[in-house]
Amino acid sequence: MNSPGLFWDACALVPLLIKEVHSEEVQKVWRETGDAYAWEWVLVEVEACLIRRKASPEIWRDWRKMQRKLRLFALQPEDTGSLRLMNRSLGLRAADAGHLFIFNSLIHVFQDLQLISFDQEMVQAAQRLGLPIHSACIHA
Repeated sequence: MNSPGLFWDACALVPLLIKEVHSEEVQKVWRETGDAYAWEWVLVEVEACLIRRKASPEIWRDWRKMQRKLRLFALQPEDTGSLRLMNRSLGLRAADAGHLFIFNSLIHVFQDLQLISFDQEMVQAAQRLGLPIHSACIHA
């Protein structure tokens, strides 16, 4: 049985490609994920990480395959004011605020959607907003 849909942050996607502390756990979550959602900016973040870490051609191939599973959403120009307003109380880095804003917008459309991120600052901000977080992130 598939898990609820998950909204993926870059710090949860990178360990699927490059060995990190959360790699084993997040690989299990990825295999069990039904629908995978993300903000389109995650493509820039993951690829920047792969470039900086000099990823092998095999890792790039795996990344291209993973992208086919991701359902990507864009930040609309008219959302900028609401995003800025949301972040005034959170104080997140710009990209993290963007991820959380898109996730917060999507939970009103997709039932049972949960955030998966190992960025503790983002997870804490999501908790303050009362947003659903995957259990793998709570004690990470």
